[in-house]
Amino acid sequence: MDIAVQYPASAVFLDETFIRSQLAGVGGIIQGQALYTDPATGTALPTVAATAGKFAFRGIAVGRAGFGQGLDVVERGFVAGFDLSALAYDAPVYLSDTPGVLSSTPGTNSAVVGRVVAMTDRDITTGKPSKILFVRPTAV
Repeated sequence: MDIAVQYPASAVFLDETFIRSQLAGVGGIIQGQALYTDPATGTALPTVAATAGKFAFRGIAVGRAGFGQGLDVVERGFVAGFDLSALAYDAPVYLSDTPGVLSSTPGTNSAVVGRVVAMTDRDITTGKPSKILFVRPTAV
């Protein structure tokens, strides 16, 4: 099941594990999209788990970019803005076959991009810890 972006994805600076980079955009990149780097052009493009070469996850866009503009990308760290309510704590998050989208289930080529992490604050409706995505593209 694809994971919806509830509000614009944003980086949450919680600790020293946060790594952010700037990639060159190709236009049309929006906040919350999962990206890879096109090896031929060096630009950031939305990942597609079903397509060979397009599931080499690089990070989550936390900004928008037009053609040739710099794009802030979280390669490792906490990213808010995703609807994780249906996922269990510590559940893996995968790339989807839908371009640039994350999923609770593996796409055609299974690529884990992070995990659902419990935060210290509580959800006001359930009383349980809030959930946030911890992006860590390798060895998750």
